[in-house]
Amino acid sequence: MLSDLINKNYKKLNDADLYSLKCITKSGRQIEKMNIEQLAAQCNTSKSSILRLTQKLGFSGFSEFKNYIKWKNQNPAADYKDLYAELKKDFENTYIQLEASNQLAAAAGLIRDSGQVLVYGTGQAQRHCAMELQRLFMQVNKYIYYVDASDEFRLLAKGLEKESTVIILSLSGNLNKVKDVVQMMKLRDIKLISLTNFQNNELAALADCRLYAVSTPVQIEENLIHNSFVNFLVVIECLFREYLKGL
Repeated sequence: MLSDLINKNYKKLNDADLYSLKCITKSGRQIEKMNIEQLAAQCNTSKSSILRLTQKLGFSGFSEFKNYIKWKNQNPAADYKDLYAELKKDFENTYIQLEASNQLAAAAGLIRDSGQVLVYGTGQAQRHCAMELQRLFMQVNKYIYYVDASDEFRLLAKGLEKESTVIILSLSGNLNKVKDVVQMMKLRDIKLISLTNFQNNELAALADCRLYAVSTPVQIEENLIHNSFVNFLVVIECLFREYLKGL
């Protein structure tokens, strides 16, 4: 399956490649009818970038890549092979990029030095992760205010003191309803920690500290994709343990 090829060649891929692969995954069977120009437009990139991406995945070019996708779509049972190995690879890649970055220590420092800390998740699964983050830090008497909804987040953000810290958990990193609030916070020198899937996104671009969890999408049906949040919890646990080092 495509996710196997992504995991196998993960170190060759950059943020733009990962964004294009996300678009390709979302396209489902539509890609079978696309030419390289159409796919490049859909991924907001160039023909040459798509060609290089297919070659990084081990194909001679776009035609071979498209034929592979078409064959896989005609053999959906094969898509469920080695899903445990894929999950393990996601965990390994999450840990590799955490070790290679100084962002974990920086995020723990912001939480330690801020009098006010808020955490907000953009979806149901993200909110569960946000509550777990709050629970962990309560154990060491660091209270992080959990925000349940976008309207509440918008209201509370207006009253934050300078140099407070806000943690936002989002799978895609798309800000949607709260982009103006995040931009306002940046103007007021409120610090932002993002936790998103490992891809280029607008939330991470605005953040002072960028944390990533690798979550490869699993195609269940043509229009149904599963994303695991296990590694979001792994990153949260690592952040908490990094915080403990400074106590």
